[in-house]
Amino acid sequence: MRIIVADDMFFNIIFISKIIESLGHTCVKCNNGQEVIDYLSENIADTAILDIEMPKLNGLETASYIKNVLKLKIPIAAISSHNSNEYELKMKNSGFDYILLKPVNVKNITDFLASLENH
Repeated sequence: MRIIVADDMFFNIIFISKIIESLGHTCVKCNNGQEVIDYLSENIADTAILDIEMPKLNGLETASYIKNVLKLKIPIAAISSHNSNEYELKMKNSGFDYILLKPVNVKNITDFLASLENH
């Protein structure tokens, strides 16, 4: 799979991309939501993992743009420390299909990817 990972924290991008690549997938690394939009405007990806708090375009704005403007039907996972029901509803309404709570770890990344492979 070709997987976009977007986070403004360099360590998080490296950590998540190492997990993805160790499982044999290709990782496209982005530092903010605008880079994700720019990439998806000209390229294909199978899924995206987006941090909620990013500069330029945050994760909510990016997911909404992917689903509503680009009209892509790729599954999108949020990386978030927000775990309230209200914020979860906000993420789902923005176009997120999955929520990965911080701190992100190997298990929640591999579980997310396995769920995609099983569909």
